[in-house]
Amino acid sequence: MLKSRLLIVDDEPGTRLGVRTYLEAYGYEIVEADTIAGAIQKLTAEMADLVLLDYALPDGTALDLLRHLKVTGTEVPVIVLTGHGSIELAVTGDQGGRRAVPHQADRARLARGRRRSRRSSTSRTAGA
Repeated sequence: MLKSRLLIVDDEPGTRLGVRTYLEAYGYEIVEADTIAGAIQKLTAEMADLVLLDYALPDGTALDLLRHLKVTGTEVPVIVLTGHGSIELAVTGDQGGRRAVPHQADRARLARGRRRSRRSSTSRTAGA
């Protein structure tokens, strides 16, 4: 059975680790990028089934990547994660021909998942 490949685009390594750990536990294959340029490079090399995209990145915003995807005709679902969700973001994303619904990532929940994964890996190592 083929695994779904998800691209996580976030400039915070801890956030990527938390999301990666959580999604890998459900059997997803994870690819990561920390910039829009990195995301474009990853999508050019290997298409993803879904992109989880932070809104604010060092080299632009999620809207920049959405515009690039539209111009290149790249069809991939994108979920924009942000701590700064707004109606403006949703409307602007929708004008790009894609439905962009901002979702405020619960960073505390991701941190709890990261701590749980560390504890379980520590207990596996200690028991070995």
